[in-house]
Amino acid sequence: MWPEPPPPLPPLRPGLAAGWGPVLATSDELADLGLPAPPPPDWPRRLLAGLRRLAGERPGLRQALTACLRCGVCAACCPSFTALPDPHNTPLGRGELLRRVHQDRGQPWRVLAGSFGGDQDHLDADTARLWLEYFWQCTLCGRCAQVCPLGIDTSLIVLAGRELLAEQGWLPAPVAKALRRIGRSGNSLGLGPLA
Repeated sequence: MWPEPPPPLPPLRPGLAAGWGPVLATSDELADLGLPAPPPPDWPRRLLAGLRRLAGERPGLRQALTACLRCGVCAACCPSFTALPDPHNTPLGRGELLRRVHQDRGQPWRVLAGSFGGDQDHLDADTARLWLEYFWQCTLCGRCAQVCPLGIDTSLIVLAGRELLAEQGWLPAPVAKALRRIGRSGNSLGLGPLA
C-alpha cells in the first residue's frame, strides 16, 4: 500500500506573518549582556563579517546555504507556516532571507544561476526587519531536516540569523531576560541552588 499523500498546503498569503516580530530588549538589558544598543552605525558591515565568520566556522551552515534545491518540500511540515502561511515563514523562505546576503561568489553555480552580484544591495533596513520578523517565528523543531531530500537542517540558518541579529543588539526582550537570569543564577528561570 502506498502512504497517504500529505495534506495540501494552505493558500499562500504573503505578508501574513509580517509584523509578528518580537518586542526588542531595552538598552539596559543589552548593556548587561555586553551587546550594543541597536543598531550600531556600522551594522551592515558587522553583520556581513559575522555571516562570513559563521559560514567559515560551521560547515553545516555553509552546506545549508549552498545546497538547497528550493523544492519547498519543507513548507508542508513547518508548524509556523501551517499557522501563518506566509512564504517568508517557511524554512525555505527563512533560508532565502539569509542566502540573499551570503557571499559565495567563488561558486560557479552562482554565476550560472545569474545570482552573481553585490551582497550590499540586499542588506538594508528592510532585510534586517524581515530577519527580525521571521527568524524568531521558527520553533526549531527540525521537521524540515527530516523531510528535506538533501537533509538540510534549516534550523542552522535560523540560529545563525538569530545570532547575527543579537550581535547587532536586535534581541527579543524575553530572550534577553532569560540570558540575564542564566548569568545570575545559572538557569533561565532564575532559580536558586535549593530549587
